[in-house]
Amino acid sequence: MEDHVPDQPGQPAEEYELTEMENDFTPPPARSRANEKLREDLDERHVNMIAFSGTIGIGIFLTCGKILHDAGPGGAILSYALTGTVIWSVIASLGEMTALMPVRSPITEFASRYVDEAIGFATGWMYWFSYVCSFAAQITASSSLMAFNYDNVIVWKFGERISPVFWIFILLLYMTATNLLPVKIFGEYEYFCGCVKMVTITGLILLMVIITNGSSSLPNGDKIGDKYWSGNWAGFFAHSVSRTVAGEKYVFTGDKGRLLGLWSGMTNCVFSYIGMDIVAAAAAENKSQGNSESIKMATRKINLRIILLYFFAIVTASFPVAYDDKHLLITNHGLKSAASSPFMIAIFNAGIPVLPHILNAFFIFSSSSAGINSLYAASRTLHALASSDRVVGGPIAKRLRLTVRGVPMVAVLTSASFGLLAFMSTKTQPQKVPNARRLPNDPLGN
Repeated sequence: MEDHVPDQPGQPAEEYELTEMENDFTPPPARSRANEKLREDLDERHVNMIAFSGTIGIGIFLTCGKILHDAGPGGAILSYALTGTVIWSVIASLGEMTALMPVRSPITEFASRYVDEAIGFATGWMYWFSYVCSFAAQITASSSLMAFNYDNVIVWKFGERISPVFWIFILLLYMTATNLLPVKIFGEYEYFCGCVKMVTITGLILLMVIITNGSSSLPNGDKIGDKYWSGNWAGFFAHSVSRTVAGEKYVFTGDKGRLLGLWSGMTNCVFSYIGMDIVAAAAAENKSQGNSESIKMATRKINLRIILLYFFAIVTASFPVAYDDKHLLITNHGLKSAASSPFMIAIFNAGIPVLPHILNAFFIFSSSSAGINSLYAASRTLHALASSDRVVGGPIAKRLRLTVRGVPMVAVLTSASFGLLAFMSTKTQPQKVPNARRLPNDPLGN
């Protein structure tokens, strides 16, 4: 239709026709994000316990055995104390920034806003990848603990008979299904898990004190005292540290050995603190995200609870167990073993019946709960990356943004799929390709 400009200023018919056509045009409606939002259903207590439960896996129970062996009793305590001060500073700073700007995936968003968009992009994907790997690692650790064997005296025969593939499959379903629950129910479940872990760790600390001081109510209730801090074990650090490289064993003594033991202890301690940052990652679902003091208080609580419990746990565990005890280095086909826990060793040496079984079951519960929270952090990070257009491909990003009852279902399932990596741990030896020809001049001779 050609536009007609009237010669006279009064031809209302055509003016009315043009105006009617303009009125008929309406812009397309904006895309609704109602089904892409996370629900703010978590209380401050939920957020705090999610972070607490996500941090307390098997690190403080099993990894501390290797730290005690390498660094010695004093070196192990110093390792946890020094690492704790660094972690405290990081989490406190993260909490202050999150209180000022409560956003989804604050670690990613802060890097983008205050450094560079490219840094934020890389940080976000690395953060997500670290947690999906942690998720798979927790599944592997939990499944390996099913085959519990302490010197062939305490044995879980059903765990040895049943293939680890079965346990990995069950744990993968359990952890994924828990993350698909509405966030309010998820928060209550993790609050329960966190309370169980806190009570159990406190109980273990008290039990270590009782075993150290001796008790007539224990089968082997002789007083240990500072036996493993004096005599043949005298010294703040371990007398030597050994490492095997390419089949050759190297032993370090003196100042070099003490430094290596302390450094090795600190690097292993860092992994025990993984998960404390979830207190900021859950800020987008916190009812009190508008209250800056609530977020700051949550970071203070998680710092105090984790660092103090770790400190007292390693202090009390260093007395009833010698740092050169052979059990501290026991593994289950290269994977974690409950027999390497100083708490398990102390309880077994004290002759307490039944409790080793309960403690190993708690280790499985603790590891699987930490895996649930790793998947939670990974899924929320992936949802935040999709919502901020950091996912390549429009249709993919659109699906990753979708939520059902406030839960990013697609992001959860996508992140959970990386838990399938745990099945790789069922074979401890590399497999050979049948009918494969050896390459010429193959240095490995395969």
